[in-house]
Amino acid sequence: MTVLVIETASGDTGRESKCTKDAQMPNLTEKYSNMINNVDLAETLHSSFGMHEWFSKNKSNTHDRHPLLPKRFKVFGPGGCRYSNKGVQILERSTCPWRIMLTVDKDRFPKKMFTAECVCSNCKGRSRSKFNCEKILFPMKVLRQKYRTKTNEKVCEKVNGVVTYKFEEFDEPIATGCTCTRTERVIKSKSRHSIKSP
Repeated sequence: MTVLVIETASGDTGRESKCTKDAQMPNLTEKYSNMINNVDLAETLHSSFGMHEWFSKNKSNTHDRHPLLPKRFKVFGPGGCRYSNKGVQILERSTCPWRIMLTVDKDRFPKKMFTAECVCSNCKGRSRSKFNCEKILFPMKVLRQKYRTKTNEKVCEKVNGVVTYKFEEFDEPIATGCTCTRTERVIKSKSRHSIKSP
């Protein structure tokens, strides 16, 4: 998943330092809550635009039981691009159906977030050469562990004499669903034909 930097979270007054063996984790819940205007983080799973509702309908608790989680796995929705009119949920009935994935990232806070994944590359009932399925992306603020570029070592900061791992604010695009769009080739072709000579 692509991650775009917006800015370093405000309020980080600590001086960067080398991480020691006794380096501590900062209070990420408080830091994140302040970053997004004191949101209530009582939920154990990040809402990710309400997609946790899909997860609550799935009876599996694999994400809690499995000691070695993959970075992402399906929790709800169609397993493949199968054309069916029997779907009940909107993610099944869409011309571009999608499934809900749970992503797990130990260097991100929230650690567990949901994202949508298109199950078809082409739209149902549309020309394969003119239309395709694309994710609908929306930026979500997260905190990410900072690493040194050259050595890939974790970066710490010292605040009031306490060494803690440094987390920065990022803007991570989260897919909330999939939609049917015209291909870039068709759009460029229409734009070229619409240009009128003087």
